[in-house]
Amino acid sequence: MLSELFYQINFSISIIASLVGIIFNFLLTFIIVNHRKCHTIHNLLVCDLSISSILYLIIHLIGCYYGIRNDWYSYQPFCTLRMYLITTTVAAITYSFLIQAISRLFFSIFYTHTFLLSWRTHYILIIIKWLASFLVAIRPLFIEDSFEVVEEHRMCGIKTHKLPVASYSIILLYIFPKVFVLIVYGLILHQVCQSTHRVGSNRIIKITAACISLNFVRKNLIVLKNMSIILNFLICGGAPYLVLILWDLIENGMAPRELYFVSVNSVIVAIAMLPIFLFYKNKRVRNEAFKYLFKDYVRIE
Repeated sequence: MLSELFYQINFSISIIASLVGIIFNFLLTFIIVNHRKCHTIHNLLVCDLSISSILYLIIHLIGCYYGIRNDWYSYQPFCTLRMYLITTTVAAITYSFLIQAISRLFFSIFYTHTFLLSWRTHYILIIIKWLASFLVAIRPLFIEDSFEVVEEHRMCGIKTHKLPVASYSIILLYIFPKVFVLIVYGLILHQVCQSTHRVGSNRIIKITAACISLNFVRKNLIVLKNMSIILNFLICGGAPYLVLILWDLIENGMAPRELYFVSVNSVIVAIAMLPIFLFYKNKRVRNEAFKYLFKDYVRIE
């Protein structure tokens, strides 16, 4: 039996991380929406990711509220609905990176097809992403006892030792988006390597053309670097949950009880760190935020 101190510490971490994530995601969204200089397609997708994260963290905070109550086991209203929404928002977060990868593919490889670079196309991508997220979360509803109170973290969740729902969730919410994104960025990296080779060859004679190609290579390498860091956040955040599922399946539900709450908090902390990283790396949004918060702020170059 886990001690009350263990739950107090982990609920505190969960609540603090959720609040930090909500604040930074809200700040990102507010700055992007209210400043015309930030109205870019890239920031549109960042805003979509922030909204998905805010919804997830709010629903998680509701779960924390019921988890810290003394009657947590007997009083968990709308448990199935909350877990459906949790599953939907997790899918929305991971699929946000999928559509970001598709967008980068359009700009890096299919840039001659101008309709793929339009706002309309990216709005359609976002709509498809949300529809897919809601549909993916429906399947567990038809699996008996897929969503229920998990004693180890005192919140509604998925019993990881139940193979059908556990494997379904980990594949569609964790493995598939990551693999797809890696494939897309592999294609982009291949294109970057080809562009680098062309710059060094005799096929490009004019200095202007060479500079354009080098700028293309540099820009894509920066994007790939940033996205690899973000993917590492998500991979590290979801790794304990993946380990928990495998452990439960191999040992027939005998995984360490502490690992359940650790797997929840690792996801929360990873999602909370994402907007901080995005805020730090987005110079235009960062400058506008400081101008708004501190009127004496001098633009950082």
